[in-house]
Amino acid sequence: MGLSEFFDNNYLSWLNENRSASAYRDAVSRGKELKAFFRNQPVREISTTDCERFKSMLGKAETPRNELRSGSTVNRYMALLSGVCKRAIKEEFMSANPCRQIDEEPENSRARYLTVEEQTGLFAVLKDDLAFLEAPIKVTLGTGLRKGIELLKLKVGHLNFSSRPVFFPIRGGSAEIPPNWLIVVQGKGNKYRLIPMNSQVRDTLSNLCLGRASDEFVFHKEVNEVNDYALRWGFEQACTRAEIVFGETTPGGIIWHDLRRTFATRLRANGVHEYDISDLWVTQGRVSRESTLVQPA
Repeated sequence: MGLSEFFDNNYLSWLNENRSASAYRDAVSRGKELKAFFRNQPVREISTTDCERFKSMLGKAETPRNELRSGSTVNRYMALLSGVCKRAIKEEFMSANPCRQIDEEPENSRARYLTVEEQTGLFAVLKDDLAFLEAPIKVTLGTGLRKGIELLKLKVGHLNFSSRPVFFPIRGGSAEIPPNWLIVVQGKGNKYRLIPMNSQVRDTLSNLCLGRASDEFVFHKEVNEVNDYALRWGFEQACTRAEIVFGETTPGGIIWHDLRRTFATRLRANGVHEYDISDLWVTQGRVSRESTLVQPA
């Protein structure tokens, strides 16, 4: 099967069923460059050299704005190509990932988090048409959940509001969720992890889940006005009203993902050990310092 055909018929179909709507839209957009370069070259014949050529083309070609692509943009295109190859391996069209040995382009460091003053101003504008943002922002600041694959995939049954541990079936076995903790079933890297809920996160989620079935998504457009699109436009609008600089490429700008970075920054400031932060941040794991987790204002 050729790359373009595989991308349209196999990869996008799988992505649409297993990833967020924003991930699907990004793939459709960036996939145009993949298909223009590889056309219908048989997937099994794509080599590391071909991938290197594609990467070189991306770095040299100008964008519609007559600018060269940044290192981070090139890396996103290469991540998409690598993802397509990984899917092709799963479906037995390839035996190895030709992108595996290709180095990433250097990226400009970007360290941004929400200050206490900015947070106060942000919550002050979360009313009327932006009131729906209060709950997802509180949960993200208190848990560090990724927006697309974790926050919007969180289900009522992933939360333990009881006074006893519960066991959640996963990966052919079961994971123990302690009282007032939640489980992230599938985070980045297809790993699950357990996260404690501070009192504000627990109260917020408890109110959202009251009377709802365990298999329902906590955040849903028809229930609480929350989906990926609403979070994107709403957060930008909230930052504008709170006079907080917004935008990933804008100097000093903030984006939704920086709420996750704020979570980690405040854990460090409150003396949580870096290994415990790592457990909460990226991997399957547990920590026992619930008292140190920061309460969002």
